Amino acid sequence: MGNDALIECIDGIIKKSKIDHRLQPGDYLREDGLYCCHKCKTPKQVEIFILGRHEKPYCMCECESKQWDIDNTEDKQAKWELNRDRWLDGEIYKEWKFEVDDKKSIKMSNAMFRYVQKFEEMKEKNQGLLFCGDIGTGKSFFAAAIVNELISQGYQACMITTINAVNYMTSNKTKADVSEKWQKLFKNSDLVVFDELDGERDTSFMTEQIYKLIDDRLKTN
Repeated sequence: MGNDALIECIDGIIKKSKIDHRLQPGDYLREDGLYCCHKCKTPKQVEIFILGRHEKPYCMCECESKQWDIDNTEDKQAKWELNRDRWLDGEIYKEWKFEVDDKKSIKMSNAMFRYVQKFEEMKEKNQGLLFCGDIGTGKSFFAAAIVNELISQGYQACMITTINAVNYMTSNKTKADVSEKWQKLFKNSDLVVFDELDGERDTSFMTEQIYKLIDDRLKTN
């Protein structure tokens, strides 16, 4: 980038800073020539020396910076809540998180959290998990905890009982928009969890549909 282009870029940044960080009534000019916030008394400008130029672009003061952090955190939380409501097919799933793990099996708890920590690697390898065990051993809990943690990190993950998945995809009573939603989720989610995989094993139709769901997921990923 030549000097002319760089100067043009700097001018654009300075101009934008005046729009993004306007002076408010009560803001004042300090002795060193920088405008300051009338509330927190911290600078709303910063001095820079570049290409022989002395500029004072506007910036966030301390109280504006703190408010931005709060707003950004609230926005992130709101998005997470929205995504959680969209992608978890069951209220109880939303409450199952690593934070409420009773850690009766430390080995299991640590292994499940390691999967989350290494999820990007697992995703690249297309490597999932299959939970087996008796009722009450924590299969659904840990699956939901993984999904909740991944959603909080910005991934798209969904969890649904197998029978509901089949019903959403095959029933004539399913609304078109609901069916389309789950089809997109099955196709695009970073992680899909089918709960109660053996819940309808004795029904040949259900078995066929379950394998079809899994096969469709494998083909798209």
